[in-house]
Amino acid sequence: MKRSEATSEWRVLVRRASDRRNCCPPLLALTLASLQVFLALKIQRLWKTRIWSTPFLRRHHQLCVEAWEEKLVKNHFNMKVRKKLAYFAKNKWRGVFMYEASRVIVIQKFYRAVMMKWLWFAAVRQKHISALASVYAKWKRKPYNLDLRAQCEEMAVHKNTPETHNMFRLPALFFEQHKAALLLQRTARVWHAKAVIREMMGKRKIARAKLQKKMAWKLQLFGRQVRARAGERSDTIS
Repeated sequence: MKRSEATSEWRVLVRRASDRRNCCPPLLALTLASLQVFLALKIQRLWKTRIWSTPFLRRHHQLCVEAWEEKLVKNHFNMKVRKKLAYFAKNKWRGVFMYEASRVIVIQKFYRAVMMKWLWFAAVRQKHISALASVYAKWKRKPYNLDLRAQCEEMAVHKNTPETHNMFRLPALFFEQHKAALLLQRTARVWHAKAVIREMMGKRKIARAKLQKKMAWKLQLFGRQVRARAGERSDTIS
């Protein structure tokens, strides 16, 4: 009911009450009381009609949805807010929430499988790290054991060996040591060859000196023989 219609009805009732002033007081009081009740009911009905009208309900619905959406931005997993939005804004949010729920189920299944795999990998990795520590300790005690060095090189390139472990740097150390060992071997061979040549030259010098002494002794002996024969011949002639 519009406000103009309520005002016109009120004026009609007031005019009727003024026309009955000559009636008895109890009847006049009853008429005024009924008029007041009627006006109060009209005003109440008018305000109810205004408050619970379709535009007001739509505006109230929009404000509530906006407030819930702000809460959803702050906490996307607030279940009370999600239930309200899924019911009062189903065209916008119910499909989103259903899709998220389906994806959550898939993620949970995948997460369980991955967690089982990670736990298994963690146990294998821990066992490998224990083996690394054991082999590394043995290598520290015997750094030039070829079997341990080969085992260290094999474990250093393993996929479960962490880059921060000391075992990871051993292949480079072994490579440098191998190059240094080759240089030392080459230098030792050169020094050994020089020493052998020097020794052989000394022996040859000694042998040559002995040979020269022997030849000189033979020459001296032959000269003495020649001289002795010449002396005998001269004695025979004389």
